[in-house]
Amino acid sequence: MVGAGIARPISVGTIILGCTVSSAYMGRAMPAPTSEVTSMEYTLTKTNRKTIALYVRNGKLEVKAPQRATKKQIETFIHSKADWINEKLPKSINQQQKREAFTLNYGDNVLLLGQLHPIISAQGKLKFDNQNFCIPQGLNPQQIKDTCIKIYRTIAKEYLPNRTLEIAKTMNLNPTTIKINGAYTRWGSCSSLGNINFSWRLIMANPETIDYVITHELAHLQEMNHSPKFWAIVENAIPNYKQHKQHLKQLQKRLATENW
Repeated sequence: MVGAGIARPISVGTIILGCTVSSAYMGRAMPAPTSEVTSMEYTLTKTNRKTIALYVRNGKLEVKAPQRATKKQIETFIHSKADWINEKLPKSINQQQKREAFTLNYGDNVLLLGQLHPIISAQGKLKFDNQNFCIPQGLNPQQIKDTCIKIYRTIAKEYLPNRTLEIAKTMNLNPTTIKINGAYTRWGSCSSLGNINFSWRLIMANPETIDYVITHELAHLQEMNHSPKFWAIVENAIPNYKQHKQHLKQLQKRLATENW
């Protein structure tokens, strides 16, 4: 990242924060929030940035600070954001606990193209038979998940590039390459060279929402930004694109509690 500088090793600090924060970050079951003074751990990374920033990720508080920032300056800033931490951290903790508890077994349902399909044991090649995720018998939960991901990737590698080419034709556009990756934070991306990438997780969305993501990335072949002109291209192709943005947010919430 340009201007990020070289990060110093991450350190761990503890702060006494007088706000409403659950103690679940210590690994205990999440109780009802209290307004008691709470001892909270945070991780600190110092870089050549100019300001202090807070992030809540995976049930933990992360602090990014300038190299010369003192402990007092950092903790004063954390205290100033107590209400924000109180709002974000318990939600993140809850999501992380659900992610850690997420398992898959035979008979469970998984999402594909907006529909739920059961996982069944079957002989022969692992596959999706248009109704079921067919996998070998005798697998443990981790193996079941890994096998389902292989099926997801196989479907995504066929469906997403083919659908992209179909939509590109209607928009008179020609992407350079179309690839499938394992990105967690982006459904898709488009480079200035015309290379388009999609996360295999996108295949969980309904077909119409997938079309929106594809159209979004193709529109970047004309506008490498999110200007009004860019959104006009998207809206011309998909008038109700805002509805599909909401569908993606709902899927993101679901995946935030599933450890794929």
